[in-house]
Amino acid sequence: MKKLDRILAYIIVFLAVLIVLGTVLSFATKKAGFGKNLRNQDPSPENISAINKRNGEKDAAFNELGRLRIVTASPSENQAGSTLVVHPWISYPEDSQFYEELYKKRSVIKSEITSYFSTKTKEQLTRTGEDEIKKQLCDRINQNLSLGKISGLYFTEYIFFE
Repeated sequence: MKKLDRILAYIIVFLAVLIVLGTVLSFATKKAGFGKNLRNQDPSPENISAINKRNGEKDAAFNELGRLRIVTASPSENQAGSTLVVHPWISYPEDSQFYEELYKKRSVIKSEITSYFSTKTKEQLTRTGEDEIKKQLCDRINQNLSLGKISGLYFTEYIFFE
């Protein structure tokens, strides 16, 4: 009986060590940049100066779109789509009249973003890549504008929920 107790104690210690090592390894790899939903973080609207330095223009930030919750297209008939939360903001050439147009058309801009994501599955979106998605959305948004063109679309949040 003592031999069985000793074997069980070794198994328990082994499992405890395995759990601790797995936890430490998990935290270490996430801090090192290995994780499930990592993406290149976009600058915040407050850091528009970083974007201006990159493209050499005098852009302003339009941050009036808010956080959008969108259900993506379902991958099959018996599966629901994923929920995507995005918080977009736009960089545009600094111009007060163009800002007014953006402000007046913010519901149209939100609709373009929502309709784009709702027609794609999560797999299609991840395959397309965030940079290409931003480019396509900029093109769609610019088609609705008459006083100017936006120079960039950024996300302070871009998260899929299952």
